[in-house]
Amino acid sequence: MDREEALQLLARLHTAQNRFYSGGDEGELRSLLAPEVVWHVPGRNAIAGTYRGHDEVITYFTRRRSLAGNTFRMTRRDVLTGDGNTIAALTDGEATFGGQTQRWSTVGQATGGDLVLVENSCLYRHPARQSEVITIDVDPLWVKRSSFCVAFHVGHGQLDLAEGRSVYVFVKKGMPAPVPTLLDGALAGAKARVAG
Repeated sequence: MDREEALQLLARLHTAQNRFYSGGDEGELRSLLAPEVVWHVPGRNAIAGTYRGHDEVITYFTRRRSLAGNTFRMTRRDVLTGDGNTIAALTDGEATFGGQTQRWSTVGQATGGDLVLVENSCLYRHPARQSEVITIDVDPLWVKRSSFCVAFHVGHGQLDLAEGRSVYVFVKKGMPAPVPTLLDGALAGAKARVAG
């Protein structure tokens, strides 16, 4: 997929998501998702889980919208494209919870395969209050043939709140498959920047 095509696809998806998250109809959003869509949200929280198919994914989106009081917004920051139909997108999110605006960034993937979270660990060091602004740093640790690992650190000011790591495996047709060249290159480049 070329970059312009990927940018147009993400623009349509984010526009439909933002309309839905602000209280709009699900029709446009549903039409942009493949019937076999799989949406995975790691962790242990009110929205964590794996959602399969239109109905489950839209139910998840509805729950997310409700928790954020129709304030959730997504903005594309960057997109990586390469050979084939795989794209990786860096997206910023913003929502208001309890009168406080929270902002974060995520990396998502659209492809003919799945990116499966196979291991997730977290060591909690200190509690945080809902009103506190936290920072989350994510850095790649390693990239292998069909998997990669990222480390994360959660902090508030100078206080370490939590640290952990997540291991992902790229899967096609139910079997481990090579990490797409585009994603492999981006992770390897980021790892080199972290190590250097």
